[in-house]
Amino acid sequence: MSALPPLIEKFQTQFKRMEPNMVLNLDDLYDPNVRFEDPMHKVEGRAALLEYFKKLNSQLEYADFEFGVAVCSENAAAIPWVMTMALKKPKQVISIPGISHLTFAERILTQRDYFDVGASLYEKLPIMGPLLRWIKKKVT
Repeated sequence: MSALPPLIEKFQTQFKRMEPNMVLNLDDLYDPNVRFEDPMHKVEGRAALLEYFKKLNSQLEYADFEFGVAVCSENAAAIPWVMTMALKKPKQVISIPGISHLTFAERILTQRDYFDVGASLYEKLPIMGPLLRWIKKKVT
């Protein structure tokens, strides 16, 4: 098994644990014109990405990432993970499996995170959860 590229190691270190007041240093990690996308958001630019992460972190007690084995090429990586996050409201701990696809040169150019929003988030919310589970039961 070959060693991870230093940028990928830095990525995993940066996001191992996220907390509301932590200082994120994205300058060495992300290109100024980075494009980020997940199932709920699209963000362009490092400054906007920093604001997105700050807003996300403010809604959490913490978020821990457990990274799986990354698959890397010269300028891309796919990194599986399980994010365990403790929400402030509603007070709840949720685990979400997903994967990040990164393209990079000296820094990350694009990041696309994939995860199942319905199963991971919506079904665990007090009002939406029962409704979505009822719909699933009727469809299957």
